[in-house]
Amino acid sequence: MTSANLSDEPIVKDNDEAFEKLSIFTDYILVHNRDIKNRVDDSVVRVIDKKVSFIRRSRGYAPLPVKLPYKHDKKVLAVGGHQKNTVAIAFDDKVFLSQHIGDLETVDACKNFEEIIYSLFELYDFKPEIVVSDLHPRYYSTQWAKQFSKENDIPLIKIQHHFATCPLCYGRESDKR
Repeated sequence: MTSANLSDEPIVKDNDEAFEKLSIFTDYILVHNRDIKNRVDDSVVRVIDKKVSFIRRSRGYAPLPVKLPYKHDKKVLAVGGHQKNTVAIAFDDKVFLSQHIGDLETVDACKNFEEIIYSLFELYDFKPEIVVSDLHPRYYSTQWAKQFSKENDIPLIKIQHHFATCPLCYGRESDKR
């Protein structure tokens, strides 16, 4: 049994998609009459000194909020990098991390990335006022953020993917396209 995800592809979430993508690899496909709303992979954690440390925050933990020690004065959408992608929305003193999305290597993975963003918007009645993306111009997430910020006339902040703290916390100037 498998959760039905091909290498570099999002988890298969409906019966028609399962038959289309998996029939050539399987003898049988077990289906159900309930649709899956969100593709959510397994969470992966490590316990060190009785404390849980997340390696991949997903099923069971996402999109539950993480409380921050400060408050954002604007609603922020962060779109993540190219590999092991996760997106987040932040407002007030909370950040809501999406489930693990994975590498944005395929058309289906990129569609899933967008679905998850709009799902978070709908779930939390969220309209971003700032978008944060990676600096790398060829990452799909960066290109998407640039287009989204332009279409919605909101600032885009680009940061290096190894820089682990939010530039809003330190008053850095945003990239206004």
